Amino acid sequence: MKKIGILFTLLAALFLGACSEVNSQNTLEAKAFESGVKVETKPQLIDVRTESEFAGGFIDGAVNWPVGSSAFEKGVATLDKTKPVYVYCLSGGRSGSAAKDLAKLGFTKVYNLKGGTLAWQGAGMNLVTSSNAPKKEAGLTRAQYDAQIAKGEVIVDFYAPWCGPCKKMEPDLAQINAEGKIKVIRIDVDKNPELAKSFNINEIPIVYAYRDGKQLITLIGYQTKEMLVAPFKQ
Repeated sequence: MKKIGILFTLLAALFLGACSEVNSQNTLEAKAFESGVKVETKPQLIDVRTESEFAGGFIDGAVNWPVGSSAFEKGVATLDKTKPVYVYCLSGGRSGSAAKDLAKLGFTKVYNLKGGTLAWQGAGMNLVTSSNAPKKEAGLTRAQYDAQIAKGEVIVDFYAPWCGPCKKMEPDLAQINAEGKIKVIRIDVDKNPELAKSFNINEIPIVYAYRDGKQLITLIGYQTKEMLVAPFKQ
């Protein structure tokens, strides 16, 4: 069972892709990222998440220019190419893409936060919120989570609405749930940051398979229907 679990995890991580950081020599762990930003008098710190994500909590001093938006294009045009630029998102995927775009534009010192705000909070550092930020819902507690996986065969999918691989998996997860044998629980990491933090999640989608509360496997990245149900056939 252990060997099968390792095989599935490696295959998923290496070939199927997740919403995690793009491989880069300029990807920094949370503590190093924080240190780099603090060194700068006026850091060029960009949050490339959506406006609603930013409103829910951001790294102090960041500007919000969602990647792919006109705000990003206009904002980047105002930056100093001779100085470092620090970029981040929820898990590192979107900021990795933004870092590549900046490199193409001639920025030579671009640093991406590995694991995004998930890793930032996981390292014990806080996000700040604006005074007009909407009140956050409490989200699912760990006790509530444990109660939902305690009996039967269960797939838990940690996802985000903006995550491409997550969206691609959604129809298969819905079909598995409709078949009735395996219960599927989907958890939005944006709405459940504390729960995601408790699992040390720094990339999505990530799937946990359980039987009567016992974890069978962890699957990282996009999964086909066959891969999602395979752990329950062992």
